[in-house]
Amino acid sequence: MYGDKKIFITALVFAVIIFLFGLLVGNYIVTSKMDEVRLSEESFIIDLLGMEMQDEISDEHFCELDVEKSLRKKMVLGKMLATLEERLGKENEDIIRKKEIYELIQIKIIKYLEKTKNECNRSTNILIYFYTNKQNDVMGSADDCNDESKIIENVVYDVNEKIKKNESDAKYNNANNNAANNAEYKNNIYVFAFDVNSENLATYALMKKYEIKGVPATIINGKKYDYLSKEDL
Repeated sequence: MYGDKKIFITALVFAVIIFLFGLLVGNYIVTSKMDEVRLSEESFIIDLLGMEMQDEISDEHFCELDVEKSLRKKMVLGKMLATLEERLGKENEDIIRKKEIYELIQIKIIKYLEKTKNECNRSTNILIYFYTNKQNDVMGSADDCNDESKIIENVVYDVNEKIKKNESDAKYNNANNNAANNAEYKNNIYVFAFDVNSENLATYALMKKYEIKGVPATIINGKKYDYLSKEDL
């Protein structure tokens, strides 16, 4: 009897130790991710400010700005935030604040892309997606938004992969290298997602600009669409 009790207590102690260890590791991972996000944001902001200053100093070289570099960083930062959102939850205050900074960065990149379309003869496809994470939102359904985001993600991935293959084939065949090098600007679809419940004033201004009354809502090259199926895209 005493031996069984001792085994039980020992097992319980080990279980508690394992639980606490897991908790500490989890907290460490979250903290590390938060630090990564912060550093990524700072790097991003420095890049964008540098681009803006370069544009102001010498407007004639605007088309030489490396917007693609910022787009790659945006993707990395977005994945970091998605990972943290899964761990901490979509309503976590730290996540919400980080997302608002991310939205500001996105809007700045959108403005640069729009300017390159107008001034640098690049036909970049810009897709702006508005969503909600709230189940009982007067603006729309979180479930519908999740479904729509998956459709957009799959379609955009397929399109961009085909473009990459075409670029690779063109470069391999040495056929019209200049067109191949610029293909990513001419054809790729760049996606920017915004939470309609964001308290970010810039996001609110974007919603007003496109007259967003409900979600999901998608803006493709300036034209607004409501719920889209895969066939619509």
